[in-house]
Amino acid sequence: MKNESEIRRTKRAGRQFSESIATAKIFKKQELGSKIAVIIPGSLCSSVKRNRTRRIFFEAFREVIDVLPYSVDVIVYPKAIAIQKGKNEARSFLERALGI
Repeated sequence: MKNESEIRRTKRAGRQFSESIATAKIFKKQELGSKIAVIIPGSLCSSVKRNRTRRIFFEAFREVIDVLPYSVDVIVYPKAIAIQKGKNEARSFLERALGI
């Protein structure tokens, strides 16, 4: 998600799902095409670790959207523990958040 209005809409109208690894805002939408944004504060860790964590969540999301029967916009706010986790944990989190 790169469009600021989509991010604002998801923050405002999306339902929240939270676990130890991350918090997510999920907005089911009518238009086709699911999107994800991963927001990690700079104070959490180095840029290398932030980018690795983003890539892990993006890759997990690509696998999860194939089985979704609807389109969603998702904003993920990873917590510090997520930096040490891998794709399997990120995928499990997204599956639970999306109700798969």
